[in-house]
Amino acid sequence: MSEGLPNDGFSEMFKRQVDYDMTDTAKGKVRYIGGYVVAKLIHQTNSTVQQNAFKSA
Repeated sequence: MSEGLPNDGFSEMFKRQVDYDMTDTAKGKVRYIGGYVVAKLIHQTNSTVQQNAFKSA
């Protein structure tokens, strides 16, 4: 890779490991927020598809 790419530090972030286990409460919060985000994305995608389904060019 050439020097100065914006993703240089980004790939290092995924190599780091957390040295403590998450509590059950923290896991529940992550699961809740993740579920909300997925539901929101599905809703937005469905809305976009419905708006553009019968649009003529």
